[in-house]
Amino acid sequence: MLKYAASRSARSKQRQALNLELDVWVQRERDMEVAIARGQAGVPEKVAFIRQEQAKLRKALRALDRGFGRQRAWSQGKLQYT
Repeated sequence: MLKYAASRSARSKQRQALNLELDVWVQRERDMEVAIARGQAGVPEKVAFIRQEQAKLRKALRALDRGFGRQRAWSQGKLQYT
């Protein structure tokens, strides 16, 4: 049981770190919206790169959260096994 708790804690720390990094990339995308409004050059390439980084982080978060949604639904009684 101790081994499982340690791995759960490690996943939690990884999720927290990934969410912080994702927040930074989301803010960068918002900043690029200002750059688009100002008509700065090279913005579309930067926005594409930012979205790629966000996609990578979201994919990593989904991998860490695998099974978490189902467990939460089960604990709330939303999954009915017949």
